[in-house]
Amino acid sequence: MKKVLPKYYQHISFPTRGDQTLDHCYTPFKECYKPLPHPAFGKADHCSILLLPAYRQRLKQEKPASRVVHKWDTEVEGVLQDCFETTDWQVFVDAADGNINELTDSVIGYIGKSMDEIITKSTVRISKSETLDEQRRSRQVKTTHTTLTHLEKGNTYARMLFIDYSSAFNTIIPSKLATKLVDLGLGTPICRWILNFLTNRPQVVRVGKHTSSSLILSTGTPQGCVLSPLLYSLFTHDCVAKHESNIIIKFADDTTIIGLITGNDETAYREEVTALHEWCLDNNLSLNISKTKEMIVDYRKRPVREHRPIHINGVMVERVSSFKFLGVNITEDFSWTLHTDAVIKKARQWLYFLRRLRKFGMNTSIISKFYRCAIESLLSSCITV
Repeated sequence: MKKVLPKYYQHISFPTRGDQTLDHCYTPFKECYKPLPHPAFGKADHCSILLLPAYRQRLKQEKPASRVVHKWDTEVEGVLQDCFETTDWQVFVDAADGNINELTDSVIGYIGKSMDEIITKSTVRISKSETLDEQRRSRQVKTTHTTLTHLEKGNTYARMLFIDYSSAFNTIIPSKLATKLVDLGLGTPICRWILNFLTNRPQVVRVGKHTSSSLILSTGTPQGCVLSPLLYSLFTHDCVAKHESNIIIKFADDTTIIGLITGNDETAYREEVTALHEWCLDNNLSLNISKTKEMIVDYRKRPVREHRPIHINGVMVERVSSFKFLGVNITEDFSWTLHTDAVIKKARQWLYFLRRLRKFGMNTSIISKFYRCAIESLLSSCITV
């Protein structure tokens, strides 16, 4: 008690029986409760105490965060019309060189970029505790270091499930997104603007001189729009781990479940996978099980020879020994050989072009910029891992 009590604070400072203080209330936080003496219960020989919380909730302590969203203006339509009328669309056709997919992506990207630059921006204040607190907590507290620390314990291993969605951005239901934005605290006008922006969008397909009939879209988010990744992150903010032994890592539409398993008990991990599948069904997201992979990291001296596979919707998930996660090659033995070899191979390819530039007599400034952009960025990518 002498070692523990000095770290705690006593909140009752008045006599509770006669002139003696017999009642104690200790917490690790100073002045978090305000005690009030009340009459004794029944035939008790000491008074009763009412503890009133004096602390402020985390929601009230944190300052609102600022988010920048686009706001449609009546003058934007005329500006965009002038912009597109003076655009040389033949440039995109020549650059695509007959590739209709490349032409479509470049034109859509140009239109989206033009709208993002012309449409005025409005700053929205959102409470941090109400937005992506769970996602932020998962990123800051439960990281790769947590997994490595877990593997250092006895009779433990980890299972990693790399989720792949089928056209995740194209399956978002705008009405469901608007409901989630309201729950997060966004203002009604902004939610209505986003809902209007995502619904009743006309779309046509043009191949050469032929154009298809117009089709009205009311699902998904437009490709090439800067707002789309942010809307997707807000749409999936409630996809969080249900068990403390599991970690869910999200980056755009990439989702990974990490199960920290002790004593061969995979109940929490398997329940997490089932819960994610049910969440996807509720939110109209389709799992691409054929591209979903699982990797098992087991450092035990006597590992299980055959781990029971994971099944999603009756389909077995393929187990792999390595996986490229956000540009980094991860292996089941956590060796960096595969990733290092891949980086060196790619860097050597760029070195060839660097030598060609030097042979052509390019000045040192251009060669230096090429090196920093193409080679140094490749070698230093994810170097903190």
